[in-house]
Amino acid sequence: MKRKPKVPNPAYPGRVKTAAKQAVASIAAARAAKRRKAARDNAIRGAVGKPDKAVRVTPQALAKLSDAALARMGLARLGAQGDENAYIVRRRKFRAPDLYPGVVGGASPLPGEPQQMALDSAMVAPTYAWANKFCSQVGFPGYPYLAELALRSEYRAPAETTAKEMTRRWLKFKSASAGDKSDKIKKMEEANRNFHVRHTFRKAIENDAYFGHYQLLMKIKGQDGDAARQRPLKIDSSSLGKDCLEGLVGIEPIWTTPYSYNSTDPGADDFFKPTSWFILGKKTHASRLLDICSRPVPDLFKPAYNFGGLSLNQLMEVYVAQFYKVRDAVAELPYNFSTSGISTNMATLLEEDDSGETLRARAELFNQVKGNRGVMLLDKDTEEFFQFNVPLTSLDKLMAQFQEHMAAPSHTPLVKLLGVSPAGLNASSEGEISVYYDFLHSEQESVLDVPMDTWVNVLQLHLFGKIDPDIVYEWVHLEEPDQAELASIRKSDADAGQVYITNGVISPEEERERLQHDPESGYSNLQGPPPEETPDETLQSNELDHNATQADLDRNHQTQEGEAAREHTTEESEASREHEADQKDADRKLAEKTAAAKAKQAPKKKAAK
Repeated sequence: MKRKPKVPNPAYPGRVKTAAKQAVASIAAARAAKRRKAARDNAIRGAVGKPDKAVRVTPQALAKLSDAALARMGLARLGAQGDENAYIVRRRKFRAPDLYPGVVGGASPLPGEPQQMALDSAMVAPTYAWANKFCSQVGFPGYPYLAELALRSEYRAPAETTAKEMTRRWLKFKSASAGDKSDKIKKMEEANRNFHVRHTFRKAIENDAYFGHYQLLMKIKGQDGDAARQRPLKIDSSSLGKDCLEGLVGIEPIWTTPYSYNSTDPGADDFFKPTSWFILGKKTHASRLLDICSRPVPDLFKPAYNFGGLSLNQLMEVYVAQFYKVRDAVAELPYNFSTSGISTNMATLLEEDDSGETLRARAELFNQVKGNRGVMLLDKDTEEFFQFNVPLTSLDKLMAQFQEHMAAPSHTPLVKLLGVSPAGLNASSEGEISVYYDFLHSEQESVLDVPMDTWVNVLQLHLFGKIDPDIVYEWVHLEEPDQAELASIRKSDADAGQVYITNGVISPEEERERLQHDPESGYSNLQGPPPEETPDETLQSNELDHNATQADLDRNHQTQEGEAAREHTTEESEASREHEADQKDADRKLAEKTAAAKAKQAPKKKAAK
């Protein structure tokens, strides 16, 4: 048997250790270090809770934990150290997004196209390092994690509510000038229904809330090949003709990633805007995709977010985590709201039994008989029963308050999101709903206008072979009138139509056409020209017109007589007022003369005496 060579120990020159003993010592040291690290991590877990939830801790506990200790646990602090509103959340670094295998393909450039420069780690690595150093260390969570959040009702309800409300009343086409475009508009509305455009856009808005980004691929007939998809889509009559569309398909962002983008010229139109995308390895030009991104991020973070935006789920994560913690605490409190115990002489029990078995037996007996169906036994002289109860009042308000916080990121009223009606006398949520509808209308214009403009142009080329700039669209306001308001609107429209027809502004046929094209008129199902009047109906109509004319003449005559009577009355009253004024002047003058005469006669009488 061959012996292992001895290795000198530098710490003790006169001694040697075998290689086996050195290995055993190193393993023991590693295990000891691992145990110390595990004990330290357990102490941190005891202070902050589980790392997979956002938990709220006291400022004292946060002050004892360093950022390095939290980072070892995979956690990060949101807020300043010592702030009572600070929260501990899962730590995420800014890095390149994890893509599904096969998304990035090896598509070769088109003939004549230069080889693209790689814009990966060489460009974005310093950006990630800067973001991880100075930002809150809560980066892009990844599409698998966001998809997991979409399975929970707290995250799903705001996305579904927003998507359904934004597409509930949809849009309508109209003519910008006075021309009649009813035939074209009818064909465009029918084509939108056949291509399921409304459903596709609703799905796009919903997935944009889940993932922060969504894309719609316009499929063109004869351009499904790899080479054709790499070319830009020129939207004009020279490249797209009639019947060119196959459909509109939505693609989740986990299947796409940019092929190339301009990162050198901030003045260019394509700066940090991908010109082409990989869709499961197939290079597709950006002009063939309709982007839906309602919450874009700054340019520095676009590579980390796969050139998408900030998802609504990520904004709501902190609020939902707080609600989960409060919900669990409130659910456990009814089971632990009462604490019962006995005051006993523990020293005597421990003196009789050092092992504490007597004390534990007494506690077990107390637990067995303390219920309502048992008989509680207490020593009259040495034991005393006590009970502390936690008040359960206002727990519903506490839980409702944290639940209402979840509505803040989505701007959704509580009555829409949670079905909670406002309490109190004459309380109403009409004002909140009106503001919410205005917000969604602004979202339609800011998020959906650009992709909808492109889609309308392609749809016109598909239907007519050319683009008619006179046909435009507008988003229908989300507020719907009730039956009373709708009846009032119809009556006012009917009165206005009658006045226009009587004054010769429009003809009855034009008013009938307006009723046919107005979906809320109640007569949108009218077809063909108006029915012809029979001789009796004509005579009756003439009689009605004659009666109406005679009634107008009578009203005018009565008006004139009334005005003449009012004028005569006015003249008589003015004459009467003038006569009264003259009489008052005469009386005043007579009184003045009488007073003067008396004043002259007064001295003569005095002298005679």
